[in-house]
Parts: sequence; structure tokens; C-alpha cells
Amino acid sequence: NVTTLPTICSRSSVPCCLLACRNIVGTAAMSEKVDLPEPALSDAAKALVAQIVAAGDEVRRLKSEKKNIDEALAKLIAAKKAFKTETGKDYVAPGAKKSNSKVAEKKAAK
Repeated sequence: NVTTLPTICSRSSVPCCLLACRNIVGTAAMSEKVDLPEPALSDAAKALVAQIVAAGDEVRRLKSEKKNIDEALAKLIAAKKAFKTETGKDYVAPGAKKSNSKVAEKKAAK
């Protein structure tokens, strides 16, 4: 007995028919949240990502050599601000761990 009442789809967070999801992607769509791909970046945003990566590498290199990182850090921060201006989103490094918002709120409150 299959119900066809609309419900919120676990794949796309929009109302859909569970039967349709099951037919398209199998039962995994019913129980697992699938991350949707990020929209493609513009050429300017891709160039800023390259600048951010290079500046981050430079900061890490200077830190490992126990040298002054102020200038390199300023470049990294400027590139991240330009990325946010270009895309409207903060830059998040690939593979970065998501922060626990409750922990972040407690730290901000102190």
C-alpha cells in the first residue's frame, strides 16, 4: 500500500511524491539527506578562490618558518572579502568542518 500524498522530499526540500523519489533514486532518498551541488562560480570568483588558496599557502609557509605573517594575512583577508563581495557568500575551504552553531554562539557571548 503506497501513499501518494505530497510530503517534503529529503533530496530537494520541496513537496514531492515519495513514490516519484523512490522510482528515480531508490529508497536512499527517503532516509538520507543528499547535498545538492553548489551553483557554478563566475570567472572572477574562480580567480579569487585561486588568490585565497595562494595567500593561505603563503601564510602557512611563513608560520612554519616562524616569520612575520601580517602582510600575507592581510592579503588573505582582502581576498576573502573580495570573494564575499563577488558571490555574496563567505569563502569556505573545501573539506572544512562545519562549526557547531551553539558552540560558536557561546564563544561569541563571552
